[in-house]
Amino acid sequence: MNAIKNMGLFVLTLMVHTITMGQPPHGEGPHGGNKERNEKIHAMKVEYITTQLALTPTEAEKFWPVYNEFGAKIKALERKKRKAHKASDGKELSDKEMNAIIQLNFDTDQEILDLRREYDLKFKKVLSIQKVGKLYRAELGFRHELLRKMKRGGPPPK
Repeated sequence: MNAIKNMGLFVLTLMVHTITMGQPPHGEGPHGGNKERNEKIHAMKVEYITTQLALTPTEAEKFWPVYNEFGAKIKALERKKRKAHKASDGKELSDKEMNAIIQLNFDTDQEILDLRREYDLKFKKVLSIQKVGKLYRAELGFRHELLRKMKRGGPPPK
């Protein structure tokens, strides 16, 4: 029975990975970044979340396209903030310019919050409320796990 469960998890993970491979890698920078590392981290995140949520193949098929769309939109907003900060790095800014950057941060944070609320409703259309709650805990858990492994100085986790 346990072997069947493990085989099912393997097939599910393989299917989810196949579904998500059509999506752009998360975290890819404007100059390409470390594409291989980003792909490994993305695959790990897919496996981690799939396992934590105990997604069925049907749930995974519906959930991952929505989640990947959400992730791409969040990344775009985060890039917008970083771009504004990079443009001002090392420069002496006027009060007006500094205020514009502060307001951009607030506005972008609000856009991210609005996006989270929008996608919370979309997640609840494809997953139970219990699994949506587990999703938020799993995202945090994955970040903690990734940071812990990176602090140990090793390569990104497999």
